[in-house]
Amino acid sequence: FYIYDRIKVDLGQSARCPAVWQRSVDVCRQAYKVPPFDPAGHAILVRRPNVSLSPQHLAAHRVIYSWRDAVAREEDESSAYVLPNHQMIRLATAMPATPEQLHAVCHPLPPLLHYRASSLLSAIASAQSDVSTQQQQVQQLQQQQPPPPQQQQQQPEPSVGRVVTLQPQAGLPPGTYSPSRICSVQ
Repeated sequence: FYIYDRIKVDLGQSARCPAVWQRSVDVCRQAYKVPPFDPAGHAILVRRPNVSLSPQHLAAHRVIYSWRDAVAREEDESSAYVLPNHQMIRLATAMPATPEQLHAVCHPLPPLLHYRASSLLSAIASAQSDVSTQQQQVQQLQQQQPPPPQQQQQQPEPSVGRVVTLQPQAGLPPGTYSPSRICSVQ
């Protein structure tokens, strides 16, 4: 209570107490709004100059990012408390499969991560399987693609923009041409 008493005495002497109380009331009336989850927000962390991730590591990072947000919302903690950014990137590059590997990568292990290690490891494993499944699908699609059809040489038909040279036919009035008398198409 010493600090409270000192502030009250100092403010009472300067006649600023009503203004301070009003500012305090204004601050207390502000409601905290939880920002919505942005699934593409993980890309901001990856854009750092010293971070380069393969597609498999990027998929793991995306899964870890969404896992961290879900746990933070459930536990009503900040995402940095659940798992700091630098440890999240180390987890994405290492992709641990066992609790021992997790402890080796994240030292010291954040408190919530200690209790939620199994759910994080299963999320990382699902990211690995998703990436391998996607790679297999891409390979299958590449194998199933038919070879490009060979183009056949066809005589182009006269159309707008092409010059057609015609020869007049004997016995027809001038300016009348028979389709069989086309000499060349350019």
